[in-house]
Amino acid sequence: MKCIGVKNVYWSRRRKAELELVLGAKRLGLDGLFSSSNIVVVTLPCILETRNLIRYEHLARLPHGAIFVNIGRDA
Repeated sequence: MKCIGVKNVYWSRRRKAELELVLGAKRLGLDGLFSSSNIVVVTLPCILETRNLIRYEHLARLPHGAIFVNIGRDA
């Protein structure tokens, strides 16, 4: 994706150095990620630690026409 000009950003509790090196990804906070992304794909499991992590305020930051995909599942 990098070769066609896609900027990869991600959120994680921990920095992912290999992801940053291989994909040129940049780690952002949730507010920054949602306000700067045209496509957001969530892969988090639905567990106590992730429940309500993404709130209306985050979704409201998405640019007009952005795509939000949640493929996380129950643990």
